[in-house]
Amino acid sequence: MRHWNVIADTLHSGDVFLPLLPEDGGGVAHANDWAKGFIRGMELRKTDWAAFLDDEKHGGWLVPIFALAHEHNPDPEMRPYKETISAEDREKLIVGAAAGVTGIYRYFEAQRSVERQPFDNATTFRRTVPKIGRNDPCPCGSGKKFKQCCGRTTLH
Repeated sequence: MRHWNVIADTLHSGDVFLPLLPEDGGGVAHANDWAKGFIRGMELRKTDWAAFLDDEKHGGWLVPIFALAHEHNPDPEMRPYKETISAEDREKLIVGAAAGVTGIYRYFEAQRSVERQPFDNATTFRRTVPKIGRNDPCPCGSGKKFKQCCGRTTLH
């Protein structure tokens, strides 16, 4: 969470964003795993990102990220380059990805400010039935305590 807060603060302040990239044994930061992680994060809000991808003016910010993420894709058709990416081109892609994150942050800024607006009283949730306590009998009729029956935490 601390790392996320540092990234959010960096982007909010307008400072240059530099992704945390581990280096291989030769001292080269490939950024492939970082780009794959970014794309996995995009999957959490597919509808928001779909609109961004369709935006011709801003969608290009993702090109270097997709290029890095798919560099070693098992399907050769998904690879952005047929040859191995040179060190100079990799550096350009990493710089482009970092700049892209800043552009993406600014693109979604309006949406974030709408999400932060406080709810008014018309949207306040009111419970219509009494709250079931942990140690109350389960309403399903099993005879067990709620915490041992329907209130039990399940892991998927």
